[in-house]
Amino acid sequence: MEPTVPRDYKYFQLIQGKSKMKALLDAIKAVRSEPLKPVAIAFGANLDRLKNLAVTGAEIAHQSRRDAAWLFYAEYLVNGKIVKPFSGESPANNKAVLEKFDDLLKSFVTGLDDNKVGLLIERLGVSMIETMLKATPGMTKSMEALLSSMVIGYWAAFEALAPDLWKAAVNNGPPELAQRVQIATQGKSDSKIAEHVKENVRLDPRKDWAGSLIEVSTVSFRTLDRIARWYSVTFEGRARQIFKDNQDIYALAAYRNALIHSSERVDKDFIKQIEAVDDLRGKFTEGETLELDGAFVQRLREAAMSTGLKLIQLADDILSPAAPPTDVVPAS
Repeated sequence: MEPTVPRDYKYFQLIQGKSKMKALLDAIKAVRSEPLKPVAIAFGANLDRLKNLAVTGAEIAHQSRRDAAWLFYAEYLVNGKIVKPFSGESPANNKAVLEKFDDLLKSFVTGLDDNKVGLLIERLGVSMIETMLKATPGMTKSMEALLSSMVIGYWAAFEALAPDLWKAAVNNGPPELAQRVQIATQGKSDSKIAEHVKENVRLDPRKDWAGSLIEVSTVSFRTLDRIARWYSVTFEGRARQIFKDNQDIYALAAYRNALIHSSERVDKDFIKQIEAVDDLRGKFTEGETLELDGAFVQRLREAAMSTGLKLIQLADDILSPAAPPTDVVPAS
């Protein structure tokens, strides 16, 4: 029997995208509408937190290897030799070596810029993680857990943004937004609300009309189809186009649902949801186990980033239209 070839988890691709994250955060800082700013900032913070989570393993690995190298170098400078690791003569038991190590490490770290740190993470951290993935079965389980958690987290960030952004826009935007929602919700009588829901209603519709609609389930954002529907109702064609142009948001929702509800296995709901994504349609069979890698998880992250940012910018343009450019009059 031929040996099993270790799967490539593409961890290096998972931790890429620093420039795209910076661009997202810069775009969020440029939001003009005060009611939208807290929502946009929270969205950016949620995605940035996940980016930092992804790089944690490489950070730990690179610092461990870096410190070991400097410890051995300090031992050589103090004693003129390097002893066997974990022996009674270990440099970690020598006060003079440790003092030298501290001095050398502080001097080295203070001289690093972001580019050099990134290079160390790639050469020392990523390479160590990838080596462990090939040689340590337990490491593959940890990586699979990380990748799954990232997908679930990206969807959670987008799912949290959707109702919060919608509420802020409807409550603070031009009247036509609320009028469209009112027309779409006509006929949904309060008498249909369960008694336990009525007893737990807390929002005052006079102060938070949009929020009260969500609270009593007149408007729901619990699935991607509902998110797309209510954004299309409220913002019409421009919102519909955002969801058409960002097919991967459907892949993100499909993968998240499979991870949460069907133990990473393809089910009928997954196959139906993935139909919206051109290059993934028809590529899955019911019952197969989904596999994730860093490159694909990055693709799903970018779907959350792009779709969320475009919805924020759409609402911002409606609430605070940008001033038209002024004509520049040439000096006489």
